[in-house]
Amino acid sequence: YVLERLMDRAARELGVDPWELRRINFIKPDQFPYTTATGELYDVGDFARLLTRAGEEADCEGFAARRTADAKRGLLRGQGLCYYIESILGDPSEGAKVVFEEDGSVTIYVGTQSNGQGHETVYAQFLSDQTGIPAERISVVQGDSDLIKKGGGTGGSRSVTTQNTATLATVAKITEVFTAFLADELGVAASDITFDDERFRAEGSNATPTMLEVAEMARAKGR
Repeated sequence: YVLERLMDRAARELGVDPWELRRINFIKPDQFPYTTATGELYDVGDFARLLTRAGEEADCEGFAARRTADAKRGLLRGQGLCYYIESILGDPSEGAKVVFEEDGSVTIYVGTQSNGQGHETVYAQFLSDQTGIPAERISVVQGDSDLIKKGGGTGGSRSVTTQNTATLATVAKITEVFTAFLADELGVAASDITFDDERFRAEGSNATPTMLEVAEMARAKGR
């Protein structure tokens, strides 16, 4: 934020278009790999081309006309520019724990922590999509180190990617355990049981229990 504000201030004082000031200070494509004064290494990039594309997508050439039209309606229109490089993902490891509660609800414990992005909605819906459990029956507990051992937190656009990957792995393990339980209950081979993101199905059986129903069956058997 501070750097971009300084760029805008410099553009005003120099009488230069803020887009052009950034463009002329970019590392050029033929300069890669490029080592900065602080030792950071940039391996590749075409920053000017991306800036041009952003301007086209935002229809910058039509901005003045839009601002004039808005002014006639008593409205103010502004335009901001921020060009930055974000280190994404970071630590790819993440944890997830899914608990089937006695009241038929489900709690998923995640290692990331929402800062207002609405992660809880995404995580609940993703788990619902993978298991068939209604999203309204899923609660999300975030970033509680007393309840989940591993968590990388939030940052670098990593949360949905890493957390949903961890959730997917957890669902796969649950499916494996539930399949083995059902195989014992139905007297069939585990290889004859499939799960289609909503119900378990077994060859030679009419039973098609949901994941919540299997969890209740296992609880009743003391499993």
